Amino acid sequence: MLAFARDALGSIGAIDIYSGHQYSYPSYAAWYDKYKTAIDVVRDTGAAYIVDEGGDGDEAFRNTSAYGTYLALMHTAAINAGASGVTMWLYRDQYYVWPLEVSNARVLGCWPGCSRHSNIVVHI
Repeated sequence: MLAFARDALGSIGAIDIYSGHQYSYPSYAAWYDKYKTAIDVVRDTGAAYIVDEGGDGDEAFRNTSAYGTYLALMHTAAINAGASGVTMWLYRDQYYVWPLEVSNARVLGCWPGCSRHSNIVVHI
């Protein structure tokens, strides 16, 4: 899909930012390889590539302290692969383990009045 977007629209300068997301890779190396491959597809356009969400689909794993490390590895792999930024998508009903047992995105740094479904930039 990235190659199609690059060829159809990127070649005429219609795309400023490419984005994509992945889920459930087992290691830093797997995340890095996946993002490096995607970023290499659009690298010659000069446009930024931003990872717009990611993580693991296992809800039980999301409620462990290890999940924070997992997200950090995913974000680090994306940045090291050449991503311009990484965002974390917070859903209204998504809770995090203590002490972040909140569903209000503003508590996690979102500006007042923003939608609880907003993307929050965690690294640029």
